[in-house]
Amino acid sequence: PCVDSHTAWQIIWYADEIVPGNVLRLDHRRKCLCVYASFAAFHSRHLACADLWLPLGICRNFTSKKICGGYSNYVKNVLRNVLADSGAEDRGIRLTLHCGTALRIHVKAGAALVDGDAFRFVWSVKGSSGVLPCILCRNVTTSPELIGAGCGMVGVDEPLQRNIQVASSASIYMKADQLAALHADRACGRISKEKFKEAEVCRGIVYRPDGVMYDDLLRNRFPIAEVAFYDSMHNMFANGIVQAETSLLLQRLHGHLYTFADLRTFAGASNWCVASAFGRGAKFRGLFSLSRETHFKNSHHYNPSASDMLLSMPLILHFAITFVGRTPAMDLQLRSYRALRDLVLITNKAKLFQGACVADQLDAAVEKHLALRRAAYPATPCIPKHHFNRHLGRQVRKLGKAIDCFVGERKNAALRRVANLVANGRCWERSVLFRAVGVQLHRLKTIDFSDKLHPKISTSLCGTVRSSRSATLRSMDLAEGDAIRAHTYVLVIRRFEFDDANGLRVRCDAYEFREQVNSHAAAWVRTLESVLVKVKSFELVVLYYRQSNSRIVVLD
Repeated sequence: PCVDSHTAWQIIWYADEIVPGNVLRLDHRRKCLCVYASFAAFHSRHLACADLWLPLGICRNFTSKKICGGYSNYVKNVLRNVLADSGAEDRGIRLTLHCGTALRIHVKAGAALVDGDAFRFVWSVKGSSGVLPCILCRNVTTSPELIGAGCGMVGVDEPLQRNIQVASSASIYMKADQLAALHADRACGRISKEKFKEAEVCRGIVYRPDGVMYDDLLRNRFPIAEVAFYDSMHNMFANGIVQAETSLLLQRLHGHLYTFADLRTFAGASNWCVASAFGRGAKFRGLFSLSRETHFKNSHHYNPSASDMLLSMPLILHFAITFVGRTPAMDLQLRSYRALRDLVLITNKAKLFQGACVADQLDAAVEKHLALRRAAYPATPCIPKHHFNRHLGRQVRKLGKAIDCFVGERKNAALRRVANLVANGRCWERSVLFRAVGVQLHRLKTIDFSDKLHPKISTSLCGTVRSSRSATLRSMDLAEGDAIRAHTYVLVIRRFEFDDANGLRVRCDAYEFREQVNSHAAAWVRTLESVLVKVKSFELVVLYYRQSNSRIVVLD
């Protein structure tokens, strides 16, 4: 592959802002934009590994303010350097491997993975702060006046895909060119500053002629409507729609006299088993701690981190179904939350399995959730992130898989560690980038990727498991008490064994499916003890609890 321009690998880049240093005393002089890149041709297991994302650039916020066009101009120059100046697409880049073999690889634009904020300052669009929150759609707005005007505009909570008009790159660039012509009129005094600002709002674009939007080369090689995708992790779990709807559900539960203290008692039961990759013990019980209860009472908002939300969501759903599942007044709310949980599970499935059918399932899951959410909470407006999920299916159709920024957050943590060692100075960006690249090259040279990148669970009981540790959040190793899925079995780890002939093996108890407890929980009964399994990659069960010595309930 990638031996000429026709077989060139598609490059994926991810941009995000970080603030290195002490989190209790942030120094915003060190706030910076980081740009990373990998390749769409990599398997999902590879893309879940932070060591296979290369840092391309870093730019401090106060430095960007000295540049015409700001971050957008900076990203433009990074992209031009990678896609054009290096000759990566036309001539290719010559690499020499450790064995001495020389080869030439070709790369081309593939996708840009960004959250709403990064989308706004990279492409210079209004985003969520304007009346047109999504530049990739022509008729989606947050203005009730425009929705009710009968001009074909719809809200961010529009459930039907057929009512949404997807914009093309040509139509987006046409609006940008119209804005450039109006700017020329303003410079000549033919229109006022207020009229020009109004034109920016109506088009959802901020005029920055030195940015990515107005670069002719990137318009051809990096067209916005074909490469720009909203990150599903930020949409759902980074102060996203999961936290928003969880807060609404907890308020409704409180109305039925089920409080935060009840959830804390429910989570504190001794029979819960939590995957070690997500944290155990105090971390799990802390999901509904007194401090979070106080914050929820004051703000009516439950806003844990992405990893904590992944862990608490199935628990909250199971709690709600168990105690108010038969209450008619909670039917719509529970159906909406179950639909949201289905969307999360299908999104994770799209990371592991390819095919148009997964994209269709994503589109259907988004439509179902939006329709139920609108019916369950008619008085609470949706946020733009609800609409951004509309583009998940398009991402899967283009790239063959869903890619999110969980790995980007791990990459940010690694770069923060490097940046903490470098004092502020004129060459801070260069020093941090050189150190980060050096650390990564050392890891690529010394780390054994074979255990991380190839699924090798095999046993006569359950065959080969088509899954991987990319289903986990942090790519951590298994621990005793963890459970993994294996076709129609769940394997609960008892202990590890190692010998020179077979390497690492795991002794497990095998549980067979018995019955569906509710829509997101199933009961499994132990059928075999001490099954010996060779484990190198796996699909992790995040949360389960024991009903008896031989029966467990697994939450999806």
